[in-house]
Amino acid sequence: MTALEGDADGGMTRDSDPAPDPASVDTLESETGVDWPAALALYTAAVAAVIVGVFGVAAGGSSDVILGLVPTAFTGGVLCGAIVARANPKLALRVGVWRWRTVALCLPAVAVAGIVVVLSAVGRVPGNWYLPFAAAALLGIGLSGRLLALVARDAYIGAAIDRKRAATAGWTWHHSGTHVGMLGLGLGLLAVAAFVTVNRGQPPIRMLFLALLSIAFGWDPTVSIPKPGGETITLSPLPGMEYERGKLRAYEAGLVFEPKLIPSYRRFVRWDRITGVGLTEEKLVLERRFRPDIRCDRSNIDDLEGVLRALEARDRAPRQPTV
Repeated sequence: MTALEGDADGGMTRDSDPAPDPASVDTLESETGVDWPAALALYTAAVAAVIVGVFGVAAGGSSDVILGLVPTAFTGGVLCGAIVARANPKLALRVGVWRWRTVALCLPAVAVAGIVVVLSAVGRVPGNWYLPFAAAALLGIGLSGRLLALVARDAYIGAAIDRKRAATAGWTWHHSGTHVGMLGLGLGLLAVAAFVTVNRGQPPIRMLFLALLSIAFGWDPTVSIPKPGGETITLSPLPGMEYERGKLRAYEAGLVFEPKLIPSYRRFVRWDRITGVGLTEEKLVLERRFRPDIRCDRSNIDDLEGVLRALEARDRAPRQPTV
């Protein structure tokens, strides 16, 4: 592998970027579309519905009363979230640039689940209501909070960084080499299948098949089967996608990754999160210390020299603590 000089420190977590001066956010133009109002409305609705349900049960309300209150609270949360999103368009940018956005948005899920546990321990929540409300808090509020954090971050990246005309280079990211996420999914399914086999004495055949398939595609995402005549058939878990994960664009501040699948949201990688760049006959590898490397199929990069120039210039680029 040909190594290009890289930075000394690295790793990347999307929520670890330092927060800028709030005044800088006020100068940006927010282009959130419908994603931000919808995500905020879903989040406030989930929080309102779960909290109303928990306190309704704790207050001794009947099932009919609770089933009537929860949809009303959900509808009210949707309306409140939509109104707040429309009234304050800069809110998406402020949340998107915030360092602890995911933690803060998911914290109510843990808090409500803890309240449910405490109320159940003191006998205020009947046993048959305990698990549904704890699950609703963790899943409903937690997942909607994570979605809201992703939407807000995407809005901030689009407003502050991802202006395509200013990109120094851009290329399609065709995944090359081991796919860590697919491998992890396969190993997880394999562990669950082993647990089920031990407890039930009979292996779950379908789960084992999916686990082995995920591991195979994770080990080599482009599995080729030879055909008579010298041709090959390339298998893919997503037919027609050709393992195109999305677009990568290089800017003065860092890299922007725009996934191809919809719905999905942009990610930003500062240059100081890239520890090095490697080039082989098949791959362009962007090395990261605490996250899987970004491996790109070299044959699918149209302007390789331009991409390499942009990557080499990252050491000369001024650091951007505000993004």
